[in-house]
Amino acid sequence: MTITMQIQIIKTYTELKSLESDWIKLHSELKGNVFQSFNWSNEWWNLFAKDNYELFVLTAWDNLELLGILPLFREKLKIGLLSLSRLRFIGAVQAHAEYKPLIHPDKHQNVLTSVVQTFKDELQSGQIDLVSFFGFSPSANFIPDCLQHLKGENLNVRYVPNAVIRPMMNLPENWDTYLSKLSPTEKTMLTRRTKSLIKYGAEVEVLKNSQITLNDYYDFVKLHTTAWEEKGFDGYFKASSKFETFLKGITTTSYDHKDTRLYFFKKGEERFAAVYAFFDYPVCCFYLSGMDPHHELKRYSPGKILLSYVIKDAIKAGFKKFDFQGGKETYKYQLGGEENYFAKAEIWAKSSRSLKVWIFILLQVSRQFFLSHLDYNPFSRFIRKIFKKQK
Repeated sequence: MTITMQIQIIKTYTELKSLESDWIKLHSELKGNVFQSFNWSNEWWNLFAKDNYELFVLTAWDNLELLGILPLFREKLKIGLLSLSRLRFIGAVQAHAEYKPLIHPDKHQNVLTSVVQTFKDELQSGQIDLVSFFGFSPSANFIPDCLQHLKGENLNVRYVPNAVIRPMMNLPENWDTYLSKLSPTEKTMLTRRTKSLIKYGAEVEVLKNSQITLNDYYDFVKLHTTAWEEKGFDGYFKASSKFETFLKGITTTSYDHKDTRLYFFKKGEERFAAVYAFFDYPVCCFYLSGMDPHHELKRYSPGKILLSYVIKDAIKAGFKKFDFQGGKETYKYQLGGEENYFAKAEIWAKSSRSLKVWIFILLQVSRQFFLSHLDYNPFSRFIRKIFKKQK
């Protein structure tokens, strides 16, 4: 017999703060990644919440023991005459990451049964028009299982397993084995350019957790912004000062198994390349990078070589996977990344409200098409760079 968990929905910030110690305890016990931490959701909500957002954090309890968290919020949308209410993951706007619930593995089925019933009730009652999941792995258990159960509940389920390209790779036991799996050309290039950078005075600097000062963080922000400006874009930090504050909060807050690292290449006292990574065993996650595009050592691919140092450290520490995160940049595949994806899904009721949901989804798909094919393509980047130089 399946025991149903008690579901509590957190709708106020006071309730969210009262959940902090239980959330931290569960996160610590399950050794969750940084994206599943209380701090990630709390920092994001404090900075990015809007007037039309409402907390809707699903928590599953067995008596007084917290066993599952789906960090969601409700967004009330109005586009012309179209209005609807949808649930989304906290953090799904402005902060790229892998979003997945924090569920105790021993209680997976119990929590699943309760969460499915909650979504069914909210959707069929009209309290929620649309549940929208984005940025989760298609190989993860909970959300795909949830979708499978909801398909049979008089609900529409739209599932796109390959929504965003996300290269990943399995890590071997040692560095020599890793190199042997690269193409001969890539292996030679990696070896030669690493030697060239060292020959011409480049040094690697690695800072971990509390070693990272605000000056270090701002050096990284500057390099990231400079690299994106060269491409004709603002980059994460220039586009949003809130994101700079958000990631600073994540960087400076510690928890028991956190391992955040900043890697720099520097020559003398000048830092000219940087990589920001999360070491959340068993997965090492490359998050952001930056580089001075005008530095004298640019021709030796310092950003790519620095990323290889991150991979080397992850292998040495016994990590099993390396996550290059979203984006199909060539260097990710050259360093061993293999095709993988972030998935997305939408769930809504088969009712008189279905038409407005379909219209909204069509508008979203159209917007994404224009962003991907008309705004962020190579030609658009070239035009942006021309205008930037004219300024």
